[in-house]
Amino acid sequence: MLAATGAAVDVTPKDPAEAIALADAHPERSTRGVYRMTVAAAERNPKALYLNSSTDYRAPDDMTFRLTSSAARTLEKRLGAKPEVALIGRTVTVRGDIRAVPIVNTFGGRPRSFNRYQHSVLVHDASQLSVE
Repeated sequence: MLAATGAAVDVTPKDPAEAIALADAHPERSTRGVYRMTVAAAERNPKALYLNSSTDYRAPDDMTFRLTSSAARTLEKRLGAKPEVALIGRTVTVRGDIRAVPIVNTFGGRPRSFNRYQHSVLVHDASQLSVE
């Protein structure tokens, strides 16, 4: 598989530890690939569905698949159930770009200090995702 830049993309699924190592190696950019995890926790709000590899999304070893609301609705139709319930304990594979997203502490709405990185793959379309 070739990326938009013409560079080869590794299609071997990466587990959370491998994916996080890739993202941390290049925190200034995203890394395209195939990422796989067993969903340990999920949360949904009007803007997105978050699938997490650990029960604490703040854990340094957590990888998050963030689905847009449109992708979440399509996935719900495909599954015939709410994905935030149906996917717990299931293995999910996503094609996309992982990124180390900086999370900062704020005070009065202004950034004050760096807190941590959150390792996230944005899923725009449910076709990027497969469930085992």
